[in-house]
Amino acid sequence: VWWDAFRARSDQGREILALLLSHGADLSLRHADGGPVGWAAYRKDWVSVLMLVERGARLRGESQFGQSVEQALADAAHEYASAGKPVPDEIARLLVLAGMSAPAAR
Repeated sequence: VWWDAFRARSDQGREILALLLSHGADLSLRHADGGPVGWAAYRKDWVSVLMLVERGARLRGESQFGQSVEQALADAAHEYASAGKPVPDEIARLLVLAGMSAPAAR
């Protein structure tokens, strides 16, 4: 499926994703386990998730392999907060878009 292009979580993969998005990649395409937002969240590629959402992909209600994107976001934010690190901007922005709040760093 087209979203395998960003499998590597690399700058090159994100450049390919940007190119595909600029040429009209179908953000509604799904396979049995989810769609592009769910796949990127499963891979913890929050930059790609944000790119997809900013292009109109749905965030709420998306999942991959049975885990919701919202839960993956909450888990990622909690990992940073419990390590005393600030939540990265892309995760914080996605939390706001999902109607969630970032946990405070400890």
